[in-house]
Amino acid sequence: MFKELFTDVTLIIVFLFVLHLILEGTWIGDAATTRKRILVGLINGAYGLILMQFAVRITDTIIMDLRHIVIVLAARYGGIAGVITASLLIATGRLTMFPFSTATVISSSNVLLTGLICAWLTIRRWPSWQRLVGMHAVSVGSVTLLFIYLVDPKVLPLLLTCFWMTSALAGLMAQWFSNVLTTKKEMASKLAQSEAFNRTVLEHVPAAILIHAQGRIVYSNPFAALLMGASSPSQLLGEPILPFIHPEDRPRVQERLRQIMEERKHAEAIEERFVRLDGEIIDVKVTGISIEYNEQSASLVVVKDITSRKRQERLLAEAHERTSNILESIADAFFSVDRQWRFTYVNREAERVLGRSKQELLGHVIWTQFPRVMHTKFHDAYQEAMQHDRPVSVQTYFEPLGEWFEVRAFPSKEGLSVYFHNITDRKMAELELQQLNEELQRYSYLDGLTGLANRRAFDLKLHLEWEKGAEERKPLSLLLMDIDYFKRYNDTYGHEAGDRCLKQVAAKLSELAAAPERLISRYGGEEFAIVLPGLDGEEALRQAETIRTGIESLGIAHGSSSVSEVVTVSIGVSSMLPNLEVEMKELLIEADRALYRSKERRNAVSVGPE
Repeated sequence: MFKELFTDVTLIIVFLFVLHLILEGTWIGDAATTRKRILVGLINGAYGLILMQFAVRITDTIIMDLRHIVIVLAARYGGIAGVITASLLIATGRLTMFPFSTATVISSSNVLLTGLICAWLTIRRWPSWQRLVGMHAVSVGSVTLLFIYLVDPKVLPLLLTCFWMTSALAGLMAQWFSNVLTTKKEMASKLAQSEAFNRTVLEHVPAAILIHAQGRIVYSNPFAALLMGASSPSQLLGEPILPFIHPEDRPRVQERLRQIMEERKHAEAIEERFVRLDGEIIDVKVTGISIEYNEQSASLVVVKDITSRKRQERLLAEAHERTSNILESIADAFFSVDRQWRFTYVNREAERVLGRSKQELLGHVIWTQFPRVMHTKFHDAYQEAMQHDRPVSVQTYFEPLGEWFEVRAFPSKEGLSVYFHNITDRKMAELELQQLNEELQRYSYLDGLTGLANRRAFDLKLHLEWEKGAEERKPLSLLLMDIDYFKRYNDTYGHEAGDRCLKQVAAKLSELAAAPERLISRYGGEEFAIVLPGLDGEEALRQAETIRTGIESLGIAHGSSSVSEVVTVSIGVSSMLPNLEVEMKELLIEADRALYRSKERRNAVSVGPE
């Protein structure tokens, strides 16, 4: 009896193995179709028929086998459709394969009932182990009740003992082996799903990915094929990896690959150059990692095309170099600072003027390097340009160096660009020119012989004092003076003596009449004019008489004079209270008329009008 039952146990184990081979690649789960579930039921039912062929015959109509275990398996893997199909097939076999009897009918009915109960248990929302325990309990219990009803009580204890033991052993073995095979199948399914997922990700990730093993490419996604100039990823498969590396970069890449493969370490991203299939050289950034691929050591590399970025970097470097060359060649000193006032560039001329090398200055704050610039016009100009975001130009004297500088500061989002150069020579030239112009200006209002003001200066002074007197309501007086018989003096003593005489007279006038706001001028030839602001007629008359006697006291010999043996003068005096309604020329006319009357008498002073 035990031999036959253990044979059934062995057959069940073999059946499970064969069942999994038959269903390899097909997962029977919640999403399985009814057709697949019925197929599971048919296979389990057929195996139940085989088990009945190795059954223990208790009587001619009563047999003992482990077909109830197959019904449980059908329920587990085939669900309702599977267990019903297996139960019907086994029940039919029980009726047809053995002599017809009451025991045969009861046994067949028991099979159907067990199948229905197991089918009901499959739809319970219980944990899977609870459903399995319930199915085994129902199947063993139903058979036990059947034996109690049909078998002779004398052999019943031994029969039930053998049945329970073999059922328990078969159930446990079937459960264990089923769990092992199921777990293996689940792992294989998950692995397949993971590989499919990974491949899908690799195929669609927006980055070029290559896998190479033993120096050859074993995988390429579409982006990598496009990057390498291939028509499809398959064109790259089997190709050696090194020919795609630029010759100058190969030694470095080979050492990197050795580290990845031998030291099993992740490689940091590096920049290198690839050679495409069409021969074009591209710049790439490569990250590598060691992996297992198709049961062999391989290296997965992620490649990013940086050709455009590197081209921009080269263009930027070239532009920077051109700018640097220009800044180094200009005569101006130039430096730039960032928004934190740190030096970012210094040309050679700036190094010379500042007395510092660029290595000493770059990265340092201008105010800490040159504290003497604080609170100067340079500092104010830089601050204004930076804060108000507008160009500023300034010329100023830098006392610590004793020199003049012109500075132009131009703000930008990066900071400040400053051009400056020493303009000391230019400033000195400008000052000299200014002094020369002032000297020329002064000479343009002076008489070249006497050093007194000339007629041009007289006209300007008289006009200004007339307006001032009208505004301040102060009198204005004018003296017109003529040297008596000066033509005779020149004819007698010569023009050089005449010039000396004019100079002596001019000097005496300056001595006698000079005062703030007054003007003594050579009016023309031997004539002189004196503007006396603030003096009324009487004061002007006294001043005129002082001048007349002062000139006479010089004692300049004049043998041709009809009035004296020395040089004398005749003076006309006029005085008015300026008024904008009266023309200034009236003052001049009256002084001229008074002079005319004085010249009739010679060596005299007259006041006009009469």
